[in-house]
Amino acid sequence: MADLNFILFISIVAPLLMMLIVCRDRTRELLLFVVMGTIVCLVCGELNTFVCSLVPFSQEYCVRNITPLIEELMKALPILVFAFIYEPSRRAL
Repeated sequence: MADLNFILFISIVAPLLMMLIVCRDRTRELLLFVVMGTIVCLVCGELNTFVCSLVPFSQEYCVRNITPLIEELMKALPILVFAFIYEPSRRAL
């Protein structure tokens, strides 16, 4: 089943990466953040599996308590990258 995650990831990201070549300016930036979000989603799924296999809690506990924490932290990463790379004003952010 893990291979299916990677196949789905490649089938989503490959066309988006090809579109990055064609797009320009603001569209390219937005598309890049969509690709980054997809990458974060895959990493988050793998990280959740890894962390839940390490902790001595039940799978139900992991799904209810640990997984949401990891997902929210990982979702904040693209926003932090945007904030530090482009340094927008507080209003634009």
